[in-house]
Amino acid sequence: MIQRYISKISGPLLDRIDIHIDVPAVKFKELSTDVPTESSADIRTRVTGARQQQVDRFTGERDVACNAQMTPRLVRKHCVIDETSKALLERAIQKMGLSARAYDRILKVSRTIADLDRSESIQSQHISEAIQYRTLDRQFWALTVFRITKLLCQLIYQRLLAFIDFRFCIWNRKPSAFYQFPKGYDLA
Repeated sequence: MIQRYISKISGPLLDRIDIHIDVPAVKFKELSTDVPTESSADIRTRVTGARQQQVDRFTGERDVACNAQMTPRLVRKHCVIDETSKALLERAIQKMGLSARAYDRILKVSRTIADLDRSESIQSQHISEAIQYRTLDRQFWALTVFRITKLLCQLIYQRLLAFIDFRFCIWNRKPSAFYQFPKGYDLA
């Protein structure tokens, strides 16, 4: 069902979405555990702090209030990454076949993740997490294209077999197991 939904979205449109991930159903065992989790109040505090950090960063910039609104010039200015992160990002782009637009999106999301961690600079773990949020980019596209191709080949093969079998039945004037003639149709 997910593949059918995603196949309706074009690649360039999907490139314009910052975060897209597959969210599987949570198992009951995971819901019923007593493992302590981060409270909503703590999350709110982290998000508010990150938003304030972004407001401070973009003070004086026109029409930019958060990381998602950064222009390519601002991305180059505020999303400086080290050599390890560059190598990680380069591998991801090559293996996943990501576009230049996806590259900028990953940098923006990694800047936001760093802000949530209260980190002044983007670290390789921030880049790594941002890359994981691009899972639908190529994973489902490749799977969808493969499945569509496979289904088309199967359909063509079945139609070809039916046509050959039909022609054989007409030629020999015998019914076939593959092609069933309508009731009342006489071959003789």
